[in-house]
Order: sequence, then structure tokens, then C-alpha cells
Amino acid sequence: MALKKNLFYNLLLSLSQILFPLISIPYISRILEAEGIGKVNSIDSFTYFMVVIAELGFSTYAVREISKLQSNKQALQQRTNQLISLHIVSTLLVTILYSIALYFLWLKIQSTPMLWFSALFYIGNIFNCEWYYWGTEKFKYIAIRSIVTRFVGLFFIFVLIKLPTDFEKYYGIIVCTMMANIIMNAIQILPNFKLSFSNLKSDFKNCLPVYFIGLLYSVTNMLDNVLLSLTASFVAVANYSNAAKIVRISGALITDSFIVFFSRTSSLIAENRNEHANELLAKTIELIWICCIPLTAGIFVFSGQFTHIYFGNTLASVANDLVILSIFPLLKSFSLFLGKQILMSNHLDKIALKGYILGSFSFVILNIILSSYFEDLGCSFALIIAELMIVIFFIYKSKDFIKLKDFELLKNGLLFTLTLLFFYLIKLGMNAYLSETLFNFLVAIILSILFYLILLIFCFRYIIVKDFLAIIKNKFKISSD
Repeated sequence: MALKKNLFYNLLLSLSQILFPLISIPYISRILEAEGIGKVNSIDSFTYFMVVIAELGFSTYAVREISKLQSNKQALQQRTNQLISLHIVSTLLVTILYSIALYFLWLKIQSTPMLWFSALFYIGNIFNCEWYYWGTEKFKYIAIRSIVTRFVGLFFIFVLIKLPTDFEKYYGIIVCTMMANIIMNAIQILPNFKLSFSNLKSDFKNCLPVYFIGLLYSVTNMLDNVLLSLTASFVAVANYSNAAKIVRISGALITDSFIVFFSRTSSLIAENRNEHANELLAKTIELIWICCIPLTAGIFVFSGQFTHIYFGNTLASVANDLVILSIFPLLKSFSLFLGKQILMSNHLDKIALKGYILGSFSFVILNIILSSYFEDLGCSFALIIAELMIVIFFIYKSKDFIKLKDFELLKNGLLFTLTLLFFYLIKLGMNAYLSETLFNFLVAIILSILFYLILLIFCFRYIIVKDFLAIIKNKFKISSD
């Protein structure tokens, strides 16, 4: 029962992470100018990246350590003291790098309030201690706290952001919302906190493998806006960052649903139940194709209409980036599947690390070169090429566990082509007879989804679809009996 409750509250948290940005982005894009949005996204991404560096990647490690000691309050408090102390040391070590980098970013942004907000979050994050609440399985507290603070933040966005010059207030609201979470976490932990460096060296050593994987994984997620701001205009940052948010949010709906297979695959491999593991891998591949094909085709075909309705005229150029980034959910899903469910499940962490090194360095180099000439479009191309290189590398390194034929490229390529073709025909038909409104856009999306379902059920055969239909059939049979 406790597990079901935890899953429920975790689902609420995931939905809030998706829904709140989807509500605020259209309003912000219509009030703030593209340059102001670009400045906020640049310094926000920079601060998050520096926080990742300062955290030393020990969040995952800390959750594992804390979860072992839930029943021993004294040992739990001692371990918490050691981990917070480690975070203090790592943050202080990175502060010099953070200060130098922030100064050069400030020279371009020229906003002192944003500098102080960035510093506030960077220092305050020492006492975030989210790992403590994950490790002690306080998912209800995490979900309710996060949803409440996000509601408050959303309220102040609609109340205080009224002019294009309010971009500093906007970043202030973002930071204050995060600081509210940090303060509520700290209030419960800090009264019993005492500095403890007794396990510092051992913790530092144990954190390093996870640290490098997390750091390299964060390069494309957080450093993209910063690199683009150094080579192009803040308008370009606004265009790219908003397009990237859309594809990442939509992709998360898929990756969050199948990433639960990771622990199950690891368990099956450890028990030498290879046949069952292979069945699970096959179902995961099908799930990725089935979910990502309509998403990729939909973003590619309807990017113009979506941008006009969702972002307004201020960020009309976001549509061009969406076209390029439309394949990102597919690539990201396969990179996570290959990296975690296959390589890391088989304890090949070092190979996964090499893949992320390849992707991160490729992205940085390509981003600097391409964005210097093509601005936001160059950054979009750099992200796609880097993610594609990771997928190709992982496929090659996974050949002992999965074959290229298992991806059924011909079958799924045909499905994608037909989906793309009919989505485009639906778009042409809607444009010919109806104006570009939200209602008509939603009608087009519904028609596209219905067509895709018909295509799946009657033209293509998938294990997951057949299983799903069998479940529905059994439900109706039981009901009729």
C-alpha cells in the first residue's frame, strides 16, 4: 500500500513539473520580449549547471545511503550530517569557478539583480537536501510542498509580470519559488545538523563515477543556453530554449513511463532470466516507437500552428527550431534505453560514460561552430547531431545484448512515413477549410491521433498493442459475465 501511495504522489509531482511550465510559458512569451526571456533562460541554465557541478553528483549516492538507515534515527542523522558537510565543501571548491563564469555572463546580461538571484540559489542549494526526503520515502511531503510552491510562483507570475522589462522579476520569482522549497527542507533538518568530515574522503571517491555521468548528461540539458548566449543573441536563446522545453517536456511523458523498466531489467539479468529480459527489451523498443513516431511527426508537421497559438507572434521563429528538434524525443528515448536499460543494467557504466563523453564534447564543439553562423538553428542542429552520435555509439556497444534487426527499422520507418504523410494531409485539409484557431488545431490533433490508432491496430502488429487490446477484451468479457 505504501508503494502505491508513493507512486501516486510521484506521479502528481511529475505532472506538476510538466503542467506548470505549460501554463506559464504562453503568458510569459506574450508579455516579455524575446531578449528578456533569453537572458532569464541563459542565467537560469548556467546556475543549474554550476549547481550540478557543486553537488558532486552525490544526490543519487545520497539517496541510496539514506535509504539504508531509515529505521536507525541516530545513524541516519550522522549520515545526513556527513553528506551535508560534503556538499558544503564541494560548493566552496566550485565557488571560484562559479564567480568567474558568472562575471563573464553578467558582462553580456548586464543585470545586477539577476546576478544576486543566481548567487542566492547557488549558495542556498547547499541546504536543499532533497535527497534526504527521497531516501526516507517522504514522497507525499515532496509532492505537496512542490505543488504548493509552484502554485504560489505561478500566481506571482500572473500578478507581477506585466511589462517587457519585468524579466528580472520573472527570474526572481523562479529563484524565490525554489528557495521556498529549500527553506522548508532546511527547517526540518538543520536544527540537528553538526559539521562532520569523518567520511569525507570515502564519500568523495564513491561519488565520482555517478558525478561524471550526471555532469556530462547535464551538458546538453543545461549548458546549451549558456553556450548559445556567448555566440549569438538573447533572441536566439529565447527561440531555442522554448523549442527545447517543448520537445523535452513532451519527451519526458514517454521516458518517465518506460524508465521504470530499468530496475526490472537489472533484476532479471541478475537472476539470469535472460529470456524474460529480452522480452522486456523488445516491449520497450516497441513502446518507444509507438509513442515517439506520432510525437515526432506531430511536432514536425504542426510546429507552425502550435507556435502561433502557444507562443504568439513574439516567438514565431520557435517553429523553425521545433522542426529541427522534432526528432529529439525519439533519439533521447533510445539513448536512455540503450544507456540505462541495456548497458548500465549489465554493469557497463564505463561504456555508458564514454558515450556521454562523446556526445557532450561533440555538442559543445558543434554548438560553438554552428551557432556562430546559424544562431538558434545551429544550436538545434548541434543537439540533434550529438544525441544521434550517442545513440549510434550505444547501439554499437550493445551488439552483444541486442541486434540492429531488433529495432525493426524497415517496419517502423514505413509506419513513420505513413504517419507523417497523413498528418500532413490532415494539416492541408484543415488549413484549406478552417482558420488557424486553437479549436481547429485541437481538431487536427485529434484526427491525427485517431488515424494513427487505426494505422496501429489494423495495419501494423505490435506485442504491446495486442496485449493492450487483450486486456480490454477481457475486461469487457468479465463485465458481460
